[in-house]
Amino acid sequence: MAPEVSYPLARAVKRVLDVVRILAISALIIWPLVVVALTLGKPAGSDSWGVDVSVQAALRLDLGELGAELDDSSGVRDPVIKGRTPLTVDTSSTKAHLVSALVVEIGGLVGLYILLQLRAVFGHLTNGDTFNPDSARRIKIMGVAVLAWALLGPTVRYFGGYVILGEYALQAPGISLRPAFIMDLLQVFIGLAMLVLAGVLKEAAAMRDEQRLTI
Repeated sequence: MAPEVSYPLARAVKRVLDVVRILAISALIIWPLVVVALTLGKPAGSDSWGVDVSVQAALRLDLGELGAELDDSSGVRDPVIKGRTPLTVDTSSTKAHLVSALVVEIGGLVGLYILLQLRAVFGHLTNGDTFNPDSARRIKIMGVAVLAWALLGPTVRYFGGYVILGEYALQAPGISLRPAFIMDLLQVFIGLAMLVLAGVLKEAAAMRDEQRLTI
């Protein structure tokens, strides 16, 4: 009888993923309940929830509209300054808070789905099954999920930002805000790398099966 092979690193990672899975599921369940409780408990006429809403905003600053006392912009070729910045909003709008909570929940669900796939992969590694075809399939699923969220996530946050900023009143001459569409190219690279890795593992699993049949 062959001795049992130990894979301490794979087992340790799987244990960590088990803990993270429990925490993630708990957070995804508790977070909507907290939002509902805050919605129901918000005092009538209050101008604040006591919880800030964050949104990625594109800022446009026109120096020519700030007033004569602030328009000392000699040497600046373009008086319009543009940039992107995270904006924290303290607003009484229920709609803004619910949309913000929904965006966070969707992102959390995608992250949980990827986490469950990764946990299953380490389950195979823990058993010493390095080239299991199911691992290749799950890594491919993770790659597709990462790519999908890299493309859809900015869209969800962009339109969510429209709702949030639409509930936020900014009355300052020369300053305008709109939601920013920000795509994380690193996420795209990671998704593509996972697809390549899945293809390599699939070929390795096929070669292993072929060698077993040959023997």
